[in-house]
Amino acid sequence: MAGKRRICDMGENKNINILIAVSEEVFQKLGIDTHNRYLMDVKRAIFRLYDLDDPDLSITSPKKTLAEQHPNNAYGVPINDYEMCKLMELFDLDENDYFQESIGGRIVREILNSSIDKLEMKFIKKQC
Repeated sequence: MAGKRRICDMGENKNINILIAVSEEVFQKLGIDTHNRYLMDVKRAIFRLYDLDDPDLSITSPKKTLAEQHPNNAYGVPINDYEMCKLMELFDLDENDYFQESIGGRIVREILNSSIDKLEMKFIKKQC
C-alpha cells in the first residue's frame, strides 16, 4: 500500500503526524495555544499523557510557533529511536507494524476521542 511504512523501515525520519484537518482540535485538547507554543510543546504534552519519560526536545530548535508554521498536510512531531522503542513497548508493537497507523494515528485518535485533564495532563478514564 502506498504511503504506509513499517516501523523497521522508518530510518531517521520518524514523525508523529497530526493532520492539519484535526490539528486545531488536537492542540486545543492538549491545552496548546498555537500562537505562543511550539511543536516540542506538543511532544512534551503527548509524552505526559502517556506517562513516558521526558522527551528529547533537542531534535529541532523552535523557530516558529505552531501558528506561524504552514505545513503541507500535517504537523510532524519528531521522535528518536529511544522514544520509538518506548512507544512500541507502550502499544505492544513490533517492528513489522505500520508506523503511522500503530503509533501516530493511534495517538491522535486517542487524543480526539478522550477527555483530558489539562492540569494533570492525563487521560480521564471513562465511567462505565
